[in-house]
Amino acid sequence: MKKLALDCRMLGSGGIGSYLAALLPFFVKEYECTLFGNVELIKKYAGKGNYSVVECLVPTFSIKEMFAFPSALKKLINSCDYYYTPYCNIPGGIKIPIFSTIHDVVFLDVTGLSGNLGTIARKWFYQHAVNKSCKVFTVSNFSKERIQAHLKTKVEQIITTYNALPQHLIMMKSDVLDTFETIKACVAYRINGVETENFPYSIEGEVEPIYAELPGWQCDMTKMTSEDEFPEEFNNYISFLEEELEV
Repeated sequence: MKKLALDCRMLGSGGIGSYLAALLPFFVKEYECTLFGNVELIKKYAGKGNYSVVECLVPTFSIKEMFAFPSALKKLINSCDYYYTPYCNIPGGIKIPIFSTIHDVVFLDVTGLSGNLGTIARKWFYQHAVNKSCKVFTVSNFSKERIQAHLKTKVEQIITTYNALPQHLIMMKSDVLDTFETIKACVAYRINGVETENFPYSIEGEVEPIYAELPGWQCDMTKMTSEDEFPEEFNNYISFLEEELEV
């Protein structure tokens, strides 16, 4: 079984934390993992599997991460076969093959979301991750195209995945939709009267989303502990997504 070092420091922190939490059960099943970050959070989300846990509270995107990462942990990481981070931050001194993640480059696409220094810093970290990584995962073909437009990448270096697992779909936060009588899913756009399935890069002009409508399940899914309890409407929604996303 291959050994994987996995940066878990962003567990519990917004979307990236949720993204990683959904992946952990897969990783600890398929690899012998070294997980580093907040020990309590890691044990909460990883469940049972092949892993050891190392406490590491070094802030992400910090000078310490780049130039003074703990030597003992760095040695442990470099004893593994692969290194994976759910974002684009990579500690200095990692010598094994690196796999990183750039979810999007919206700060480079949209003027005004960040100041000039913030935009420059983000682009540096994005490009640094690309330069250091064997492969960079992203979450959509649109994001892949934007990454390739803004950064210097190698052919086939950017990999589009679904929650970082090729050919798998992980459904998160479905309980947010519990109360909806009808669920709308955008399947295309009408831009200045022309229909397209491509996400519009610019919102200039007349952009109209085209929706498919599915019946909601209207029940509390937070109390369900087994797939057998899922309502038929929810299963139909999942089947619809799998068909649309081709997974």
